[in-house]
Amino acid sequence: MLLQPRGDEPLAIVGDVAHGCDLATLQHHWRGWAEGASDLDKERALAAAAGSPTPDWAAKVEWLEAQGCPRTVGAAAKAAASLPNHSEALARLAWLRGRGYRLGTKAVKAAARTGNMAALQYLLDEAGVQPDESLEAAEAAVEGGHLAALQALGRAGWPMGGFLVPLAAARGGRLHLVAWLVERSYLPAAWDGGRRALAWLPGVRTGRGSRAARLPPELFSAAAQSGRVELMAWLRKRGCDWDPEVAFVAAAWSGCVAALEWLKERGCPFPDTGEPYVVACRNGDLAAARCLRRLGCPWGNAGRAFRVAARMAETPLSLLRWLLSEGCPIDLGALRAQLQAEVEAEARYPMVPRTAFLPLSLGKEPILLMPPGRALERLKQLGS
Repeated sequence: MLLQPRGDEPLAIVGDVAHGCDLATLQHHWRGWAEGASDLDKERALAAAAGSPTPDWAAKVEWLEAQGCPRTVGAAAKAAASLPNHSEALARLAWLRGRGYRLGTKAVKAAARTGNMAALQYLLDEAGVQPDESLEAAEAAVEGGHLAALQALGRAGWPMGGFLVPLAAARGGRLHLVAWLVERSYLPAAWDGGRRALAWLPGVRTGRGSRAARLPPELFSAAAQSGRVELMAWLRKRGCDWDPEVAFVAAAWSGCVAALEWLKERGCPFPDTGEPYVVACRNGDLAAARCLRRLGCPWGNAGRAFRVAARMAETPLSLLRWLLSEGCPIDLGALRAQLQAEVEAEARYPMVPRTAFLPLSLGKEPILLMPPGRALERLKQLGS
């Protein structure tokens, strides 16, 4: 049964219809949308049709072209290259190219992300898509865990010599990708967390008879965040240092008890900030918090673990109660007084929302802390 198009129907729906419905349904709805559709709306509709799973996808593309939908460089080819059926993706890319669509970097990134080697090689070789200056194609291959795609991009001269690519591979726990990047020397020689310019050693090999590039501690922190003990061990075996301020924080973020225990067994020091507890509580991870307590992780100065965790909306009350039951040295009365003072100060002078510290190598957005009034209400729920 065909739905009746309405004048107030969101134009965003046009993409959904072009993707999931047949040509007749698309034509029916298009009558109600065409007048108000922008070029961007039309571009999205065409891209959705190019990546559609329906048998009449090509007819939809041809019909939308006739309605004035622009043949964009990237959107349609990206949608086609993203198809899970690799042979179908390749066929559609060739079909689009035959109709005059210029295949571009968006399609390369999509093929790299899905690991579609046939489509990727077609784009790089036959279609002749040239590298851009960004690392997005290499990052896409890393996110998908596709070494063959990463290697193909490297052979074709696509850039990957930046800290983002190795860190992304390590955060994903992709040992095979990290190993390849290290052996090919696509790794930072020096990095201080972004406070100064990055220095790189292009072309330096780490095998026999060559000068070994120093593996930065940020790479180990990213591996710890993945919770993959075998990757952490591989990096340590190759001389990669850990950052004692970050390693346990990253492992606690992963929630992997084995990774926490491995760090302790090998003598990695705890930070004195209580930060590992903070991320475990923020994630609602009682198992990781208990492991940290058993291993002897400090609470931080004046019970900092509780003070910060209590300001995070994601922290369950059960974890705050656990911190108190385990003896986290927090003066609740003093904390309530501090929060009340902040509430009164905010009433006079609006403040910028506070954020919790997270190491840059974790690749996480800063965590917003709750306003003091909300935090005060949460403390009341804990009782005295």
